[in-house]
Amino acid sequence: MRATVKQAAATAGVALAAAFAPAAASAEIDVWEFTSGMSGTEAGTTSDFDLGYKITATPGNITGTVKDQVIDLPKGFVADPTIVPTCDAADVYVRSPNYCGPETAVGMVAFKAVNPVGAGLPLPLTYTSRLRRMVPHEGEAAAFGTVALSLYPIRFSATVGPESDYRVRVTSRNQQASLPLYEATATMWGVPADNQGTGPFTELGGDPNTFGGPLAGAARERFASVPARCDTPRETSMRVASWEHRTLLPPLLSSVAAPTGCEDLLFNPTLSVTPEVSQAATPSGYRVVLNVAQSSDVANPRTPNLKDAVVKLPAGVAISPSAAHGLQACTDEQLQIDTSDPEACPAASKIGDVVVESPVLDETVDGSIYTASQLSGDPASGDMFRIFLTAASSGVKIKLRGQVAVDPATGQITTRFLDNPDLPFERMTLTFKGGDRAPLANPMSCGGFNTASTFSSWAGQSVDTSSPMNIDGGCDQGGFAPTLSAGTTDPVASAHSTFVLTSTKASGGPDLNGVTVQMPKGLLGTLRGNLGQQIGTVRVAAGLGAYPFELPGTAVLEGAYGDAPYSLRVTVPAKAGPFDLGDVVVRQKIYIDSETAQIRIVSDPFPTVVKGVPVRLQRMAVTVDKPGFMFNPTSCDPMSIDTTFSSPSAADVSRSARFKVADCGSLTYRPRIAMRLLGRRQTKTGRHPGLRSVLTQPAGEGAANIARARVVLPKAVVLDPNNSTDPALVCDYDAAQRADCPASSVIGRAVARTPVLERPLAGDVHLVQGIRFGPTGNRIRTTPALLVKLRGEVDINVRAKTTVRNGRLVTTFPRVPDAPVRKFRLDIKGGSKGILVVTRTRKSNIDICRSRQVANVKTNGHHGRARDFRVNVKRPCGKAGKAGRRAKRS
Repeated sequence: MRATVKQAAATAGVALAAAFAPAAASAEIDVWEFTSGMSGTEAGTTSDFDLGYKITATPGNITGTVKDQVIDLPKGFVADPTIVPTCDAADVYVRSPNYCGPETAVGMVAFKAVNPVGAGLPLPLTYTSRLRRMVPHEGEAAAFGTVALSLYPIRFSATVGPESDYRVRVTSRNQQASLPLYEATATMWGVPADNQGTGPFTELGGDPNTFGGPLAGAARERFASVPARCDTPRETSMRVASWEHRTLLPPLLSSVAAPTGCEDLLFNPTLSVTPEVSQAATPSGYRVVLNVAQSSDVANPRTPNLKDAVVKLPAGVAISPSAAHGLQACTDEQLQIDTSDPEACPAASKIGDVVVESPVLDETVDGSIYTASQLSGDPASGDMFRIFLTAASSGVKIKLRGQVAVDPATGQITTRFLDNPDLPFERMTLTFKGGDRAPLANPMSCGGFNTASTFSSWAGQSVDTSSPMNIDGGCDQGGFAPTLSAGTTDPVASAHSTFVLTSTKASGGPDLNGVTVQMPKGLLGTLRGNLGQQIGTVRVAAGLGAYPFELPGTAVLEGAYGDAPYSLRVTVPAKAGPFDLGDVVVRQKIYIDSETAQIRIVSDPFPTVVKGVPVRLQRMAVTVDKPGFMFNPTSCDPMSIDTTFSSPSAADVSRSARFKVADCGSLTYRPRIAMRLLGRRQTKTGRHPGLRSVLTQPAGEGAANIARARVVLPKAVVLDPNNSTDPALVCDYDAAQRADCPASSVIGRAVARTPVLERPLAGDVHLVQGIRFGPTGNRIRTTPALLVKLRGEVDINVRAKTTVRNGRLVTTFPRVPDAPVRKFRLDIKGGSKGILVVTRTRKSNIDICRSRQVANVKTNGHHGRARDFRVNVKRPCGKAGKAGRRAKRS
């Protein structure tokens, strides 16, 4: 955009600068007068532009000779050399009545010479010559030439670039060392056709070369005009270098009066924004075309130039993460915005092309769009995401920095290019690359969308525009249908193994923003020594299209979070290509079922937009691979890993993955049980002994866990019919289901030791009201039950039922969690409130110290095998009553 405008201005300035090139200067060259001005003051109107300078001289002598001359024309000054044909360089310097037709002239130059240059010529010599448009060389936006004193050719090159702050720079190099000029004035004509014909000015040589009047039959077209901005006076600067001192001296400045009437100028830009493909929810190239209609009528002011452009893309058009594949950024150092040197931006930072068309240039100004380096962590600032535009043609170099402000919550994009070069263009086309790795993605749904833009001119006008576009393909993105693959990599019973869970969803459609995972019973992890430790990795694929961008992350086991006793902290550093969006942290609550020890993981919502970039999650994979952390169940029954996936715009979806381990038959199963009656004074009929039961077993890899246990107490010990049914001592059934029993129902204490926790679990044993349900759901009272509330790093409730078979008390633990326990101790209190009582035979009372007391124990492992015991129950009877613990397999 800027490039085109500046090229035009450069062209006009060249002609003007050529007209006033100085001739001679001293070793310390003294330009004592430098002037510039315009014949008109109304902004944008056709006007001549004048330049002049004088070098200090004495009669018959000048003190030095000009070698180089650099003139920067006022900001906003524009001329259009394309309205006249070019003159070949060989012709412009040949003295002939027929050299270069009059239609090639764009102005005139008047020279004054001090020294004699030919016999019989009056002194000082005054010479007026046409300034003609020449064929530009490579590196020139435009070129102009004249012949001073009929002997000395002078060429002026016009360029536009950052070095001159995009003012037209006119340069003349290596002027003749013998050129004896001390004064020059130049005029660039507003309408060359009004001055190209025969007129009052005479070139050296006589009447055939008179000029200054209208050229018959020539079209009146505008060449030069007043800048279309009224903010401040304009400045023209000139620097010269002499042959004696070849370094350019500091600039001489000349002010040009500030134009007036900017408020009356017409400024009507239009914008069109169209996607390369009109399919919803897909990456797409985009074509952005800005048209600024130019006024070419000599009688009307020209169109003011674009100053600021603010373009707000439609809601839903967003940055595509898929573009990050191989993407690099161009730094400000590589751009070198203050020089016309070629940018050194990496090829991988290019994301599009730019083409600028200007009414004052014969060729387009072409270039590239680059991703710029990140300067901020705030997406709304415009400095987190930036783009560079560069464009070049012969003699023109444009480098622009654009801010891309992104709404952090919605991802809507607003691009700002501010203080653009004050140069004319009629069309600028930006083409952003397409394909699966396009930098932009279409809205997720079909419909009509609008780009809202605000354009302001250097003359002060501001115009709001709206550009419609349609998305009408791929409207049916399908439902919310994520897939699930999950399991352990080594599905061997009781073995430690890596756990992997992977979910994918098709590109497009509702976003995935949450998951709940119900693990199979017995698939557990070791808490001991692992809190605060990384236990695995995650990998997510974000973005639309066939090539979403993959990001790695970590999973760390942590303590309580919210109402959950444990949690995961999943951290994904959002570094996509050259952009660092910070760490994305998602917490997962880990719940442990108090009845089954089953693990349920509930994730916080996944972010669907990160720093203004829609995530568009297509795939996530969680790998828990810390050695020795996860281990398989000891049951080979078919099970499942059950998940629920959630979306902010669709109903939840449930998925299950079959889960089954093998080789249960190879597991060891060697539980051992010791039992002891307590209370030296509680050994006779009517007394209430306590009871201690201790289970020990191998626990860990290679060993099966107990699934069910049935204990038949000796016939001499039964439930006390009074204490076991006393409402004050029994927990209500419903309260027991909530594990909310009162302290009055405590009848004992239990402790469990497991290799997966740092500390033992311990808690009270409660006596619970026994209930079974009839066919109609009615409640039927039964013998009491037990609730063992183990508390510690996790909460586990173990429940038992009691019944009486053949006069013996039978306690059954029907559902023991599939978790490794090395030792489990259960103490039932004795004494007056004890629930166990020594009974009697039909004939007499009983003293348990007088006979062996034997319990029968039957256990079943989760692996399907059973182990039964006859246990000699120790008695509190002194030496005579002490018996070693023996367990015999029945």
